[in-house]
Amino acid sequence: KTQEKTIALLLIGELAEKMDELHPRLPGEVGRPSISIKDRLVAMYIYTFNKSSSRRSIPDIKLAMGSKIVTKTPHFNTILGFFKTNYMMKILMQLLEITSLPLIGYEDHLSVDSTGFSCSDFEQWFNIRTLSNEKKRKWMKAHVVSGSKTNIIASVNVTEATLADCPELIPL
Repeated sequence: KTQEKTIALLLIGELAEKMDELHPRLPGEVGRPSISIKDRLVAMYIYTFNKSSSRRSIPDIKLAMGSKIVTKTPHFNTILGFFKTNYMMKILMQLLEITSLPLIGYEDHLSVDSTGFSCSDFEQWFNIRTLSNEKKRKWMKAHVVSGSKTNIIASVNVTEATLADCPELIPL
């Protein structure tokens, strides 16, 4: 536990460097070079690992910059924007598949399941019983293929909460 954050940061740095080689420039990117895929992935990791606001992630990203893991420190709002792009989601899915490859050989079979989780967004609902509008948290559903022995996640697809599981089996 005492070295978890440091080891994970070095590991994500190496993985992100490989992803940077596979994706040297973002599609449709013109003008001044933007933040590299490696720097984006490391910033996203630090923000997620810290479980706090993006502002509080900046000092850790600056420490990673001092350790030569990243080359730029993005603005704290820019980090949140990284999570919203489809291109970065594809890269995260690719990264998930790459990291699961070493453990796939240990698995006899894979299990498919789904789970719901809430987001920070809210939706309006009309309650028929009380005849009033209510705000409720928006839910998403993660369809996951995981290993039965190692619990490694081999594939994942996040959809709207109301979608059925069966149509998601084929893409997984």
